[in-house]
Amino acid sequence: MSSDPGRIYTGSWVNYSKGPITGGTLTLSSSHGAFLVAFLGVFITLVGSQFWVLVSFTLHQLSCTKTYDGLKKQHQVILRNSGTPAGAAYELLLLPFNWKPKRDQLETLDGSRLWPFLKRSWLLSLVPLLSFGLFAGAGVLSSQVTKAAGDELLVLGSSCGQWNFDAQAPMSSYLEKSQNESQIASNYARECYGASIRSTTCNTYVHQQIKWSEDQNATCPFKGGMCLPGDTAALKLDTGYIDSHSMLGINSREKDRINYRRVTTCAPLNASDRILPNKIPGTSIIYYNYDFGPLSSGNYTWTYYEVFSTLGGLLYSLLQQVNEAGAPNQSWFPDPDLAQTDADITLFMLSANNVAYTKPVTDPFFQATKQIKVETSSGTEVYYKANDYDEFVHFAACVDQHQLCDPNTTPPNCTALHGWTNLQAGVLDLSWTTSRQLATALRVQQVLQYSSMFYTTSGRGGLALRASEKVSDIISAGLPNNQWMLEMSNLFAMALARLQHSIVEYATGPSDVTDGMIVQGPSDSEGRALCSAQMIRNTGLYANFSVLGLSLILGLGILIIIASIVLEAVVEFFRRRRQYKSVNDAVDKSLQWVLDGKFQLMRLAYEGIGVGTWVRTGQHIPVVKEGEQKIFRAFKESKMDRGES
Repeated sequence: MSSDPGRIYTGSWVNYSKGPITGGTLTLSSSHGAFLVAFLGVFITLVGSQFWVLVSFTLHQLSCTKTYDGLKKQHQVILRNSGTPAGAAYELLLLPFNWKPKRDQLETLDGSRLWPFLKRSWLLSLVPLLSFGLFAGAGVLSSQVTKAAGDELLVLGSSCGQWNFDAQAPMSSYLEKSQNESQIASNYARECYGASIRSTTCNTYVHQQIKWSEDQNATCPFKGGMCLPGDTAALKLDTGYIDSHSMLGINSREKDRINYRRVTTCAPLNASDRILPNKIPGTSIIYYNYDFGPLSSGNYTWTYYEVFSTLGGLLYSLLQQVNEAGAPNQSWFPDPDLAQTDADITLFMLSANNVAYTKPVTDPFFQATKQIKVETSSGTEVYYKANDYDEFVHFAACVDQHQLCDPNTTPPNCTALHGWTNLQAGVLDLSWTTSRQLATALRVQQVLQYSSMFYTTSGRGGLALRASEKVSDIISAGLPNNQWMLEMSNLFAMALARLQHSIVEYATGPSDVTDGMIVQGPSDSEGRALCSAQMIRNTGLYANFSVLGLSLILGLGILIIIASIVLEAVVEFFRRRRQYKSVNDAVDKSLQWVLDGKFQLMRLAYEGIGVGTWVRTGQHIPVVKEGEQKIFRAFKESKMDRGES
């Protein structure tokens, strides 16, 4: 399942991994997200310039006194007219050098006279530099609103439901779907389970892999003497309790989450007393019936023809049967020595056929110890094959059990370990803290059937085995004596990968619809709500933004912009309300802010040389009287003091 356009929710939602407040998330397409990032950059730049208006106004007003020297007045003019903090800092840094003594004064003036000017201007320049740095950093850090939101996406859930096939569906449709699912699980398990380097394939589910513990000396789950090499040599694989939110991606508040546990126990089987040799009358064809319980279509579990062991190019064959405890329709009825009432049992039947090994194989599931000699042009070569009736076919069985728990209670309230069918009754009988938990438990239970060891390998044959990868032509270099454990661990990883896929596919609906397939969605409101609560990983087609981060940026930014617009008027209003009367009163400070503006300085300069009759002299922008707009002429350079010495 990839983050396909059309199957991903775009808009605001809450990612409960980060809490109800900090988890607020806005998901946009990558193109729309790029526009928002660009807007934030422009917006922060605007806010930075308006913040400087607040700072410069404050500094200007604080510096208003009865008397000024020339440098201080220039400081006020810079503060009043610099549009940006960078511009103000630049002018303040350069200003002192224009106050240094002239060359002809150096004999009478101390050369250190420049230092007071530097100190006053450069200390003041720290304020605009700090303001500039603050908002430059804010612009860079604005990208964190995407990182803070995480990389989880929410599935749209418009085609939510569990897939199945109607009674008229062709078998080919089921086989196609089953093989597709198995192949997806196999590829994912190979790429992402136990991989040291995470490939892009692994950026699908909220958690790359579901981990488990292994007990290689577990008790055999069948009758004594059935397991090889002994009754305490089974392999037990246990996921422990995994969280439905953090591990399976079902987005929920903490109180609505459940725990899921999977336990699978596997072992090779002793088939020595279950082999029935036969021969087709009138022929030399020998075959063997193996009896681990009858099928619905026959009296024996499997039949193997001896000729298969010598057919050129015929490699591993892996077949399986399943018995699901409590299910109404069964295709295999296990022998009482194997039968389970609280678990689903998968029986594996492995034949190496014509595969030959360069050294003996003693693994109980792959055993091949019969030596054969082959004459070649370079001499006699020795190989080992499963070349006798007791090695033609090997059997192993796995029992799958599932458990669902309410983690809100102490101790957690859990169902018993069940097969997937009986688990439903256990879920309904359990007292859950919230109705959302019950809906989540039923949803998980529905998809468990297709994550069993049976469905994980269904339709793949010998390709499901890692041992197949070691065969070149028909020759294998040999296998370790724990190969069966490696195979079962790999199949378990595939089963968990298939569970991850099934959980997501329940929300999205199947992408590979075949003839006769039906999708049955939830009928209750809680179940339907869960359809829009499935998270997956972002593969780059979408961008997430933190709603809290956006709100803080926009909210504080708008407040700064509004404050910068109204500050002067508000300050003057309150000053006039207090009715200052002295020469140094606050009303004069407001007037000084007006007079230090560039248009007022222009007026004062022109009035000083007798140009124009000016009106609106107490406003920010004075103008000349009507009819005098064309009285301005360019100054002659000879009348200007350029400061040359």
